[in-house]
Amino acid sequence: MKLINQNQEGSLDSLTFLSGTAIKFASSGISDSIFQFIGESLRELNPNAIIIVNSIDPERETSTTEVFLSPPNLLESIISTLGFKPVGKVYKVDSSILELNSGYIRKFDQGIHELSFRTIPIVVSKSLERLVNLSSIYGIAFMADNKMFANAALIFRKGDTLAHQETIETFVRQASVTLKRIEAERSEDKYKSLFEHMTQGAFNMRSDGKITDVNRVALELLGFDKVDFLSKTNRTEDWDLIDENHKSISAKEFPVTIALTKGEPVYEKIIGVFNPIRKDYVWLLINAIPQFKSGNKAPTSVFVTFQDITTIKRSINKVMDSEANARAIMESTDDVIILLDPNGVVIDSNKAHANRLNIERENLIGKNVFDLLPQDVGRTRKEAIKEVIQTGKPVHKEDFRDGFWNEYSIHPIVSHRGKVERVAVFSKDITEKKKAEEHIRNNYSLLRIAGETAKFGGWIVDIEKNIVIWSDVVAKIHEIEPGFSPSVEEGIHFYAPEWREKISEIFSNCVKNGTPYDEEMEIITPKGKRVWVRTTGEAVKDHKGKTIKIHGAFQDISEYKKISDALIAYERKFKSSIDSLLDAFGMYTAIRDKNNNITDFKIDYVNPKACELNKMSKEEQIGKGLCEILPSHLSSGLFDEYVELVETGNVIEKESVAYQDTYSGELIKRTFEIKASKFSDGFIATWRDISARKQTEEKLVESEREKASLIDNLPGFVYKCALDHEWTMFYISEECYKITGYHPEDFILNKKISYNNIIHTDFREAIWSKWQIVISLGTPFREEYQIVTADNHLRWVWEQGRGVYSKEGVLTHLEGFITDITERKEMEEALRESEARLVELNATKDKFFSILAHDLKSPFNSIIGIGELLIEQIKKKEFADIEEYASIMKDSSHKAINLLTNLLEWSRSQTGRMDFNPEFLRLSQLADEVVDLLNYTANQKSISIHSQIPKSAVCYADKAMISSVLRNLVSNAIKFTGKGGEIVVSAKMTEDKCIVTVSDNGIGISKSEIDNLFRIDKFYSTRGTENEGGTGLGLILCKEFITRHGCEIWADSKKGEGSSFSFSLPRDSR
Repeated sequence: MKLINQNQEGSLDSLTFLSGTAIKFASSGISDSIFQFIGESLRELNPNAIIIVNSIDPERETSTTEVFLSPPNLLESIISTLGFKPVGKVYKVDSSILELNSGYIRKFDQGIHELSFRTIPIVVSKSLERLVNLSSIYGIAFMADNKMFANAALIFRKGDTLAHQETIETFVRQASVTLKRIEAERSEDKYKSLFEHMTQGAFNMRSDGKITDVNRVALELLGFDKVDFLSKTNRTEDWDLIDENHKSISAKEFPVTIALTKGEPVYEKIIGVFNPIRKDYVWLLINAIPQFKSGNKAPTSVFVTFQDITTIKRSINKVMDSEANARAIMESTDDVIILLDPNGVVIDSNKAHANRLNIERENLIGKNVFDLLPQDVGRTRKEAIKEVIQTGKPVHKEDFRDGFWNEYSIHPIVSHRGKVERVAVFSKDITEKKKAEEHIRNNYSLLRIAGETAKFGGWIVDIEKNIVIWSDVVAKIHEIEPGFSPSVEEGIHFYAPEWREKISEIFSNCVKNGTPYDEEMEIITPKGKRVWVRTTGEAVKDHKGKTIKIHGAFQDISEYKKISDALIAYERKFKSSIDSLLDAFGMYTAIRDKNNNITDFKIDYVNPKACELNKMSKEEQIGKGLCEILPSHLSSGLFDEYVELVETGNVIEKESVAYQDTYSGELIKRTFEIKASKFSDGFIATWRDISARKQTEEKLVESEREKASLIDNLPGFVYKCALDHEWTMFYISEECYKITGYHPEDFILNKKISYNNIIHTDFREAIWSKWQIVISLGTPFREEYQIVTADNHLRWVWEQGRGVYSKEGVLTHLEGFITDITERKEMEEALRESEARLVELNATKDKFFSILAHDLKSPFNSIIGIGELLIEQIKKKEFADIEEYASIMKDSSHKAINLLTNLLEWSRSQTGRMDFNPEFLRLSQLADEVVDLLNYTANQKSISIHSQIPKSAVCYADKAMISSVLRNLVSNAIKFTGKGGEIVVSAKMTEDKCIVTVSDNGIGISKSEIDNLFRIDKFYSTRGTENEGGTGLGLILCKEFITRHGCEIWADSKKGEGSSFSFSLPRDSR
């Protein structure tokens, strides 16, 4: 096809061309291929031109290449040069092109690079101009009403010119009108589809009251037919309307009428409209927007949208009813109920809470509950609330204050956002419950002790399940672990063979007839031991009289049987045994008056030792009254204790009884050790004179007092404890309070706390293991470890101890000395930190001098060497390579200045002389500047750099520092990315941080190398993909700057797959 000429014949061709395109533009069938048609039409005008047609999206500020046309074989050459096919690629639009107000054709004088829609990368623009033999470039903007719909570029080769400009301008105007029409048709279709498929009701009403359009949702909500709805005027006057209080309102108060009358929009008005189909009111949230035509002050129509909120309205009513019910429930209980925010501020509480604190309920609201509680209780409650907020799980605890036990639970209240924004606290007084539990525990303890003492237990047989349940005592009698549940047959099999037939018979009789039994028999334990037992059984029946269970008692009477069998022999041996005792022994029977009160005790028997101590013969004592011959028993109170012993059976054991009486006419004061037990209606007693021993003990006490005084003055505390996991203390000196914050009595027998509880958890197992080792080896124990003091502080202690053994070689206890070494440990830690800092400073110094000595010298050596070559070339008048040498000098100069810049910034940061001026920054602008700065370098390796940071990304940071960080990270990405690679700068926002990431698809970094990237003491520098050098200082500088912002920098990489360097920045100035 020939170029359209400018002669008369050419004018006819132009008219024919314009007529044809006008007809095609008027056709509705070309909308999908309009850009292709525009491109082909432009090629018809200038066949030799390269033609690029782009569609424009003004809202997103993007331009998409739709058509790329060129002469034969030229397109393939351009594509191979560009490295991609531009058709369909999206580019960011230069904002200036969207601001064109007039004119359709613009000539570009600076080459392909000047094209606003950035079709061609800068790096290949010059070579491409030479490739296409560029003559001139014209840009065409297809505009209507100052709005651009598309643009195009005509790239002319040498020898071609823009022919018949008027024809092109007319063609462009035709195309603009067509594009506008197509856009309008699409907008109209979009509006109609949107209007009809809205999830809200909508209609349009003229000022005369006639409704001109209505969608499906509106008809459903109002309950009208569309034909009937559109046929009438002032339809709203027929509607049954109510307000939020269910009061009738007129059409004049309807938002539509208000918007038409006042000419002002009405937003979010809640109205109830009666729906004749549903036969109920529908609650609507209405917006009415008045519409104006040019020149009219009064609205010509109103556009109305409304949303069905009937369910929400009813839910709100239910919530209000629920709140009233909740308040009634809160006030109907004596338990305390409080609603708190996460900081402990009272949002609501019931009267029980106010009464508990003796404060008016209204005065509690808004106060911090922790201020109303004792300090220790408040601290515990605050920790519990913090736990609930963090875990989202309720907490149940108890505490004791002011003489009362409180049981409380804290429950999370989760908002619709899924966060715990409030907590509900329920508390009740359980003091009486605690007293009852204590009473039950005491009774159970007494019952257990009595059972164990008497070897007496219980059992139950479930007849249907054939299961026997034993108490722990019964299991112990059988020499079986507690919890064993045999079958009936297994239980019977424990009896000795000679007793099995009888026990089976009486048990069966008890099951069938309900006959109870009480028998003495022998059992054989699994260990082969024969045990005499007393077993009783009694039937338990249901309401029909059927035996469902048998329960009974079981007692080990082996001792009783032995005593019974040996009683005669014992009586024979008793006299000789008693007489040979080294202690005094006596047997006494109560003498009672007519009221059965004990008045004295008759002496039935005394052994020779008793005669010796009493200084009387047997004849002088046996048959006489105890108080008769030794009257001081009355005055000393011993007689009353013997009476209580006989009446209650309580054993008397007295280690030191000071007693004074007349023996053979001589008044003697002695100290006795007495033991007495009930025997029949009297008692037996043994006693020994310990007067000499008491004198020795008193001397020992004085010696111990002197020893304690010495111990209390030691710089630590001594101890005596058991070798158990709690380190149960038998003795611990007073100095422990200064070190641990606990008094000695707190540790004794673990009364308040065990010593193991204050050992830091990191050391407990190690200390236990080491003690086992030293005990086995017989060596002393020496160890340093941490403890937690009463005020929750950590202290270092040093302990030295050893095991103490009996004469038989059995370990009896541990003893040792513990002293506070916290100050010494702190000085050691400070020394280690100082040494580490010194090592770091030396490494920093070595690194700094290494850079100065080697890396800084290299680019200057290069500049000097190239300079000398240039001088030689000029002298020889050889100018062919001057441009190449100048380029090398430029690169070396850039490397030197970049290194100097990094060294200067790093040096200033290390010495604290670098200013820190944070401000609010738009990260996308900062990234664009860095990308523009480094684009040239990237283009040398055909690397594309993309900034995907949204314009909304704003942080609070020092501009110079962050610019330096971005510059270093992007430079590194270019260095380690191969030709044709891609680098992306992106950002994502968190609640309080902005995370910026520079990623590439380069050669990647190993895990071991990543660990050394940000350390000045670890030299890390490697060559780039094209042997580019580096110092490793850039990343160190990045870390310094990001740390200055109180944030972090890190790297993720995989060998051969590229790297991502990320850092965080604060979003605001807090």
